[in-house]
Amino acid sequence: PNRLGDHMIALTAGFTFHLGKTGWKRAVDATPYIRQNEWLVDYANLQTQRNRRYEELHDRNRRTLAELKKILEIEGLLDKYGHLINEDGIDSHQGYPRNNYSGLNSLRARLRNRHWDGISPLDSVSIGYGNTSAEYGDNGGTSEKPGKIVSGEIELIQAGNCIGSPVYFFFNLNTAHLTDASQMLNLDELARVAKKHGLSVRVTGAADSSTGTPVLNGSLSASRTDYIVAELEKRGVPTERIVKASRGGIADHVPVEANRHTKVELFFKM
Repeated sequence: PNRLGDHMIALTAGFTFHLGKTGWKRAVDATPYIRQNEWLVDYANLQTQRNRRYEELHDRNRRTLAELKKILEIEGLLDKYGHLINEDGIDSHQGYPRNNYSGLNSLRARLRNRHWDGISPLDSVSIGYGNTSAEYGDNGGTSEKPGKIVSGEIELIQAGNCIGSPVYFFFNLNTAHLTDASQMLNLDELARVAKKHGLSVRVTGAADSSTGTPVLNGSLSASRTDYIVAELEKRGVPTERIVKASRGGIADHVPVEANRHTKVELFFKM
């Protein structure tokens, strides 16, 4: 009442109408999902590394079995023990094995060599290329005698074929170091067989032509040859019975890593 004015109070009122859903939408916290995704990525990488290690182990075991099979073949024991290392063989739990007629073949061999005196040709006969121990008749043919090498074996020897299968030693890229130290087992067996029967050894080195220059590959293949030769000499193989060769860069095998090797072959005295 002591101030000038109309002495009235004004009030304004209104309303709001919302179409659809009302309220606040809370944002989802993505942190747990991010952490879970990171853990899954790390776990997948770990499993990949494990699979790679198992794959390398399987490949190494497979190559070891292949080399052991070659040794059994050289020793003439493949028919007897080959089923132990045969990956695709049939065991007693997978049906009936296929008959290889080993008993019948053994009987035939004994009947065919019933006059054999029990002396091994390797112990009693010195065999060389162009100078065999078989006796030739008037018609130029050969007559088989007990303890001698038959004509088919003579032709095989004269043709320059190695005894059994070649044994390969594989090397790391651009080095003269073996990919696996277990390959030394093959060197031990090769040296033992060569010394026991007085065999000659031919060592041929090679490199992968897809990497390196021709000059580098030539030097690398020679170094790999020298490495295997030195290991054979350490095991008692005489130097005069070893023939060295190198092929330089090659691309004969798949995968390319298989071309990084040194091949060892056994022969009768050359």
